[in-house]
Amino acid sequence: MLGLLIYSYATGTLSSRQIELATYENVAVRLLCADRHPDHDSI
Repeated sequence: MLGLLIYSYATGTLSSRQIELATYENVAVRLLCADRHPDHDSI
C-alpha cells in the first residue's frame, strides 16, 4: 500500500478515488498492488 501511494504521488495522482481507478486501468499500479483493488477509504 505504501508503494502504491508513493508511486501515485510521484506521478501526480493525488486523489484516493483516482488511485483506486488506476488499480483497474494502469498496469504499473496493478503490479504494485498485486492485482488487488483497495477501496478508496483504505487508501
